[in-house]
Amino acid sequence: KKKKKNLPLWMEPPGVSPLRTTSTPLETLATPSAAAVQSLYPGSAGTSSNAADSAEQLEQLKLQLALLFFKRERTAGKIPYAVNNELIALSKQNLHGSCCDAVCEEPGFFDVVGRDRKAAWVALGDMPRAEARSKFCERLAETRPDFPAWLADRLREKQEREHQERLRKERERREREEQERARQERVRRQEEERARLEQLRRQQQEQQRLLALQQQQQQQ
Repeated sequence: KKKKKNLPLWMEPPGVSPLRTTSTPLETLATPSAAAVQSLYPGSAGTSSNAADSAEQLEQLKLQLALLFFKRERTAGKIPYAVNNELIALSKQNLHGSCCDAVCEEPGFFDVVGRDRKAAWVALGDMPRAEARSKFCERLAETRPDFPAWLADRLREKQEREHQERLRKERERREREEQERARQERVRRQEEERARLEQLRRQQQEQQRLLALQQQQQQQ
């Protein structure tokens, strides 16, 4: 069984693991409104820190979707070679920082693709990770004009899924409450019935005692 060889960092395709969050707005993609954040992350209502965290989560989601879109388009050969290298470099800059800071081996002499990708990464210099994230989405939207619409559709789908999930949880909560009220009502009725039967038994015993007492008096 052959051992899988690890690729150098500049040869690895961009992953879809969660990106580090940033509040930097994207110029190409609209910054989410307060209503949009609230609809996607209902827990953001309340303190400003919660709202800021939810806005960052939404930005993180956008970047994850951008990586998914890029992976799909590059697999289909719809991303030009130079742009592909630039986008991969930006994704690596975001995940690992500048190329000189990353632990990576030099590409082979005949590894033209590896050399081009590393050169694109080195060209970014000390670009901050937040700027790399922003430029990744901007460059992707410039190359694929259908990306913003695709992203908006995915966000709407997520919003609808989470809305349906909230409705389902609310429906289940109401059903549990209704079942609990019904159970408590059954217990209450059972207790009332036991109390009624106990009272009836005592009345019968008292009547029997009085009848026996009357019979004794008549015999005397």
